Amino acid sequence: MTDETTHQDEQDRDSGLNRRSVLKATSAAAVGTVGFGAASGTATAAEAEEEFLGNCLADLPAAPEDAPIVDLTGDGLATRGAMPSGEDEVLFYIHGWLEDASGGGENQGQALANALDANGYGAPVVSVLWDSNTLNWWGGKDAAEAAGEGFAGWLDGYMSDNPDTTVRVVGHSLGGRAAYAMLDALDGSVASVSAIGAANDPETVCADGRFGDGIAGSADAVYNFHSKNDDIVCSAYKLLEMTEGVGCVGAECDGGWFDDGSTPDTYADVDVSDAVLNHCDYFRPDRGCVPEIVDRFDDGTAAESDDEDDGWW
Repeated sequence: MTDETTHQDEQDRDSGLNRRSVLKATSAAAVGTVGFGAASGTATAAEAEEEFLGNCLADLPAAPEDAPIVDLTGDGLATRGAMPSGEDEVLFYIHGWLEDASGGGENQGQALANALDANGYGAPVVSVLWDSNTLNWWGGKDAAEAAGEGFAGWLDGYMSDNPDTTVRVVGHSLGGRAAYAMLDALDGSVASVSAIGAANDPETVCADGRFGDGIAGSADAVYNFHSKNDDIVCSAYKLLEMTEGVGCVGAECDGGWFDDGSTPDTYADVDVSDAVLNHCDYFRPDRGCVPEIVDRFDDGTAAESDDEDDGWW
């Protein structure tokens, strides 16, 4: 996207009153400013993993030492491993919250790569790492969006150097939020974004929502894979935000106090509740929704959503 949208426009869009804003303010005051750690009583990342994620990511495959990585942690940005160049197609994977306590972002990327390969998609997978290891939930949200914006700058350069390479992005949980923020900041355009169990509000993907412009202008197709069985974005997210995440219920663009319009033409919700039984299932080789993700790579553009808008909740 260009910077035609002014800073004030972005502030107005981000802070605009909608049907949840009053409830969310109440939730924030009730939970406090420390984040999920305060809400749950946990004190360390390891304890947060046990309570927030359980051990559902404990058996991830180990990524090889030369696995390609875009590293946004620490100061600046660095790349590691055998970064693909001149490929027909490359996929970038963005992990979610508490990466150190959830198996490692590069190991999640390896699990996704294995699952993609098992479903006939053999393009290189590059893991994108960002500073997610904070128990401050609101700080984690801000870090995810900052990571998406930082990744966008690097990705524009990568696509300029590899103009014939089809680029796809998959983002899990807060990594889905990062992927949406990436779209807002991109000058170029990617072939597809697949958000899986994304941790952002259902109206943010609407045409008039926080990420609407990026979805409409910076990807040929954007798919939101969501599951009502995802306890994290359905239950834990609601504890902090007073609404289920878009990774639970899909987009909600009308009804209630205010109308956020419809979703962009490039956007589609995909209900994978039958295949995804918890927050860690989406990208696993032996379960989850990777077959559905690969199927939509062949579509080229987003089809109509698999869901009907449910109005209020």
